[in-house]
This record gives sequence, C-alpha cells and structure tokens, in this order.
Amino acid sequence: MIRAFQSHVDCVNPFGLHRMAYRRWEPVCEPRAEVVCVHGLTRNSRDFALLAESLCHQGFAVTAPDIVGRGRSDRMVTPDLYHPGQYLADLRVLLGEVVGVGSSLVRAAEATRRLAAWMGPWAQALSAPWVEACNALAGDAPKRRPLIWVGTSMGGLLGLYHSALFGEIDALVLNDVGPELPGDFLGELQLLASAREARIAHLNDAVRVLKTTSPGFAPLSTEHWRLLADASVVRRDGRLRWDFDQRIFSPIERLPAATVGLWRVWEQLDIPTLTLRGQRSNVLLRSAAARMSETSEVITVPKVGHCPALLADDQLAIVSDWVSTAAAQFERDRGVHRPAPRVIARAAGDGLTPA
Repeated sequence: MIRAFQSHVDCVNPFGLHRMAYRRWEPVCEPRAEVVCVHGLTRNSRDFALLAESLCHQGFAVTAPDIVGRGRSDRMVTPDLYHPGQYLADLRVLLGEVVGVGSSLVRAAEATRRLAAWMGPWAQALSAPWVEACNALAGDAPKRRPLIWVGTSMGGLLGLYHSALFGEIDALVLNDVGPELPGDFLGELQLLASAREARIAHLNDAVRVLKTTSPGFAPLSTEHWRLLADASVVRRDGRLRWDFDQRIFSPIERLPAATVGLWRVWEQLDIPTLTLRGQRSNVLLRSAAARMSETSEVITVPKVGHCPALLADDQLAIVSDWVSTAAAQFERDRGVHRPAPRVIARAAGDGLTPA
C-alpha cells in the first residue's frame, strides 16, 4: 500500500513569499531512503508518477516538486526570478521541511556563520560558541535517511549544482543531461517556446504538439504519449492550457548561443552517479557522456533523443534497480540488514546498453 498526497512549502523571493507545490509517495514501512525527483524545464511533478510508484513498492519515500512557474506552484511576479538560484533556494526549503535533510540547528548555525562573516571578525568571535553548540547538538540527533536525487534535464542540472554546493545528496541520477550543454540547444529552446504558445482544445492537440516539439521522447506507445500530454496541461478558465508559465523562457532567451561547460562542478562530485543518455540526444552528446563515464555509470537508451520519459518498463527498471542497489550499499555501511531487494529481470536485448 502507498500513501500519496499533495502539499506545498512556503518559499522566499525578493518580492515576498510564494508556494512551491509537491507530490509525495510514502510506503507503509519505514522508508529505506528518500528519493527526490526533479523535472525538466517545462514539465512538472506528474511526470514521475510511475517511477514513484515503482520506487515506493521497493520501500522508498518519493517527493517530486513543481518548480515555481509549473504545475500547482505559484507563478512569479517577474520572469527574472525563473533562474537556478531561486530554484535551488526553494529546493533547500523542500529538503529541510519535507524530506528532513539538514536539521534546523545546522541551518541556523550556517545562517549565523554566513551573517557573521559578512559583519566582520568581531561578529565571528561573538557567534562562534553559538555555531559550535548548534553543530554539536545536531550531531547527537538521529541520522537522516540517505537522499537520492533523480533529475531530468534541468532537474539533473539542479541536482548537480546542489550536490556541489551543499553536499546533502548521497547518490545522483542524471536523466539525459551533464556538465556540458551545446550552444545550439539553447536556440531550440527558443523555438520550443513559440511552439508551446499554440492553443489546445483537446488532449489530442497536446499530443500532436508534444510529438512536434519534443520528438526526443519517442518511441512511446499511444498510451504513454497520452500520459505525457495529460501531465502537460491543465483546464483553467474553461479551456486546456499548458501547465507552466510561458515566461519561464524569458531568461533563457537572453543567453548567448554558446556551449555551457560545468566540468569544474562535475569534478567536485564524490557520490555514486548514474547517467541515462538518449542515443539520439542533442543535449548530452556522446563525447560528453564518454568523459562522464570515467567517474559515472552511463547507460545509453537506444532510439531515444532528449530525453528518456521514464515511462517505459525498461527505463523504470534501470532507475529503480540502480536506486535500490545504491540504498543497499548505504544500508550495509550503516549495518542495516534487509532482505535482498526485488530485482526486475530484463531480457537480453532490452535496449539498455552501457555507453
């Protein structure tokens, strides 16, 4: 049995407060680990429903947010706030309040330390006992469950940044994204923005637009295309609309069409990492995947572009099995004894191959 629900956390922006919605799936047993699933640029938490159910049946608690401007989360007062800094700040609130990553004492100590550093040496000397006391008390608190981050496209980049900046992630799954973004992909995002302004009267219209603007999801069954379309739209004011703020593209449109390299961020990772790459991907190129494979397990999904939709059974199995294996290693490290996790068998030639 799975307990599934929706809620929100209150987050701060320069103009006030906003809500970030999330979906959560919890097993009836004590969770083996926390899994956070973060979606791509125009997507939302509904993309992860099948994966969340698969993971929950294996004993994981799963949380999937709607990044601001998408799904049930608030729309920002200005498009300038649709940027990674705001997204990361919101995700830290989610991890602290819902997932339980980083105790409130640790967060208070860190905030005090940063403020004192800004004020000067006298403030640092005055606050040092308080910071040390908070960290000592937090060290006596029960250890948190391991945190595994599954990020698709933009969600993967946010996981990469979060891990490098805060070190709270214990294992990372990157779905068709890496530390190098081709410059021509930014141009394609601008075309995507104009195409998604099309009016949609029926779900079939959404399917048609998705097949045109996001062909990289293919091959998908008719049922999966409809699932993807249903997760992409919402009925508002009497008609179907794309379930995101069209202004999320505004900051991207101002970026130069040049290759973005984040290899210095990548090199700071020291956690188990799985990278899924669509064979025809125009985002995670073969050369970048080859370089990533030196320190990360890389699996190529044939016939798929950008990006694997995580709807097909073989894709769900590879992610679920890897997450379960990573959690089993954490359990061994902590001396937790569990029955061997159920492994979903994959027939030879199922299409999932090492890079």
